[in-house]
Amino acid sequence: MGSISGKLGGIVYVQAKKQSVVRMRPAKRNAVSPRRQNALSRFVALQQAWADLTAAQRLTWRVAANATTMSNRLGKSSPPGAFQLFVRENSLLQRFPDNAIEEPPLGTRSEPPTSVAVDFEASGNYNVQANPGGASGTAVFFVFGWSQCKTYHTDTPPRFVFMDRAGASSLNVNIQAEWQAVYGPLAEDQVFTVAVANQTGSLFRSDLVIVRGITVA
Repeated sequence: MGSISGKLGGIVYVQAKKQSVVRMRPAKRNAVSPRRQNALSRFVALQQAWADLTAAQRLTWRVAANATTMSNRLGKSSPPGAFQLFVRENSLLQRFPDNAIEEPPLGTRSEPPTSVAVDFEASGNYNVQANPGGASGTAVFFVFGWSQCKTYHTDTPPRFVFMDRAGASSLNVNIQAEWQAVYGPLAEDQVFTVAVANQTGSLFRSDLVIVRGITVA
């Protein structure tokens, strides 16, 4: 046989040790089983359902995710992502996406914090103050922020900035380091938008209390 290589139908010609060798071409296998294909199709539908949510609905899922814990295969617990929680809750449905859950299932929320005050100074004082909501004497506080801009839009999701992990009777903290790690320093006359929430006892985290202001010198 002369020098030849390539494939023809179900036969493959290759050169080995200066000789032409004829081999049968391996049959193609469909690596995606029907069960796997159904799972992939369902996940694509979940992605589309998530994209169809309003900004406010996605923000609600983010708030719920931060008040939820999920365990990984190693047994380590941590808050899930908003989309991860959305997928988990909707994956329990038998007829998704005909009846997709658009709002997260939530337990009783903590009362929002009171006396929330934010004082940002370009010189370095990024002070946030708040008291626990409701009758509880202590709470775990959470501080979120939106990127610095010249508008006050809060329809985009906020980013987590700070959490007082120990239950405290009040919040009075300079979050300069935490804020700058996320957004960088603020300049004088720069707009900021901050949100504070708290969690009391075994209840879910409260709604956000939003404060808008302008950085002073």
